[in-house]
Amino acid sequence: MTYNSFDPFEWDSEKAISNFKKHGIDFYEASTIWSDANGIDLMNNDETDEIRWIRIGYSIKTRLLIAVYVENYFGSIRLISSRKATMKEQQYYNFNLKMVIL
Repeated sequence: MTYNSFDPFEWDSEKAISNFKKHGIDFYEASTIWSDANGIDLMNNDETDEIRWIRIGYSIKTRLLIAVYVENYFGSIRLISSRKATMKEQQYYNFNLKMVIL
């Protein structure tokens, strides 16, 4: 998957509020992780009716975030949730970054 700055992002405003209350991450900040050239996209293996993805990347606030999202038929990205990366996820990101540099 490739992304550029013209891709629109969308989200449910009530979900965005609850995500901020729970994780301290607003969806606008979460949307900025698509600007991280080293961001990683993984298919989420949850058992849902839709294909969900996980992106790991640095936000404009230089926080390593995880975002769960769905890409719709028109190419827009619907954010479902976002949070700070765990230590294990940080290690995964850094390992993959090292592999790119080598």
